[in-house]
Amino acid sequence: MKKCLAFLAVSLCFTGSVFAEFNFSFYGRGVFTPVAISGDDSSVSAATATYDNSSRPRIGFTLQGNNEAKTIGMIAMFNWDFKSGDATNLIGDNANMWVKPLGVFKNQGIGDLVTITLGRFEVDDFRGRIGAAEFASWITPEGSYDEDAVFTRFKSSVGAHLTLKPLSWMDSPWGDLRIEAAVGSNLSGDRAFKNIIGWNAADVYSAGQYGAGYHIPSIGLARVQFIGNNREVYLEHYPYEDTYLQTKLAEGLSTNRDADVIEAAFLFDRIENLHAEIGAKIPLKYTTDLPNYIYYPGVYYGNYPYQTGSTNGADSLEVQEPFSIALGASYKWEKASVLGRVDFSFGGIYSNEGKNSISIGNEVKVMASADYRVLSPLRVGLDVAFNYHDLDSIETDGVTEKIGERANDKTTSERKDFGFAPWLALDLGGGVFKLGVAVMIPSSERWVYDSSSGTAHPWKQLYTGDPIVSVPISITYSF
Repeated sequence: MKKCLAFLAVSLCFTGSVFAEFNFSFYGRGVFTPVAISGDDSSVSAATATYDNSSRPRIGFTLQGNNEAKTIGMIAMFNWDFKSGDATNLIGDNANMWVKPLGVFKNQGIGDLVTITLGRFEVDDFRGRIGAAEFASWITPEGSYDEDAVFTRFKSSVGAHLTLKPLSWMDSPWGDLRIEAAVGSNLSGDRAFKNIIGWNAADVYSAGQYGAGYHIPSIGLARVQFIGNNREVYLEHYPYEDTYLQTKLAEGLSTNRDADVIEAAFLFDRIENLHAEIGAKIPLKYTTDLPNYIYYPGVYYGNYPYQTGSTNGADSLEVQEPFSIALGASYKWEKASVLGRVDFSFGGIYSNEGKNSISIGNEVKVMASADYRVLSPLRVGLDVAFNYHDLDSIETDGVTEKIGERANDKTTSERKDFGFAPWLALDLGGGVFKLGVAVMIPSSERWVYDSSSGTAHPWKQLYTGDPIVSVPISITYSF
């Protein structure tokens, strides 16, 4: 987030006088779409966002504070973000306190050795650097090119984060080594000794996030991490008599999947104004005996738009989530810039004890953006994207069929989506006004599962396969 900070220093009197620093920053974004057209249908959205299909405008500000020695501090982000009707969500991405317990030994070279953060946090020290162009999610149905696809940030709703800098004592660029960890709780919202019967601390740590990153001087940043699974389990010794609990291993972290995941990435930044990176994710295979359904939005199987891989508590389902690789690069000239991303996923297989095996089709997603500064405040640009997803398949009794090519399939699992968005932006000094024309060309109809619909067949059609033209007007402030 681009920031312009206003600094305020005040003296706080307790038993003595302590000098503190408070920093305020302001950031928000909203989008008005006066019209979107597809065939005979059209719609208007008065106030949304560009980065999340479910969110509304973000109107927010951030307060940061710390003592003069910078050994203890806090950050609180406040957003006026309509996510549920007219209810306000006032807590932003970060609302936490932090401490450097060895900060008093700064003169001995170990003041930055340890940092502990408690609360709600997003820590981006290792996160991918190459993200999406602003209108990328407007021009293809699956248009997200989040930086987490390269390397996942540390993120928690209620958690603890630890940073170690074991080489911080070195007065050298070769000392930039970080080791980070994040954990949640067995049950968040209460102290451990009140929730101890039937729980196991090892579950929390197995569902934690642990990573390391090292910046090689004049070359780039290498990092690796492990994110533990947080899938549902049965607690046989739940503290209530003659009962059990089906629950997650832990609460608080926001990056877990049902599989353990190993991630590795490298960012090349030796050349000025050039960033290039590659990231890979390896989900580890697992087996579950809990009910598990595999849904394919837009893929009909018989009369129902889903293919089940349910264990129903009787069989075991062996799951290999897709592997993924993401590559990205960006470069800036004096008056122009370009960025691009290519994401691959492959190898996803769900096998239900010999009854059937479902293979997820390989996928390639390509996104590129370029802009040029015509005048001092005026930029023009173009975002383009293409997504290809091969046919999923199902194997039953040794016979393999492509989902979308069977006689009873009403639509296909193959996707060949394309889109583009020319735009112009006015830099206002502390803000940007941006006008675009976003054209989405889906290759087929799309459906999403909506359990809140209350209907017998809760599938909602999102796209018919016809082109969609939207006119988003984006307003961003940052100062």
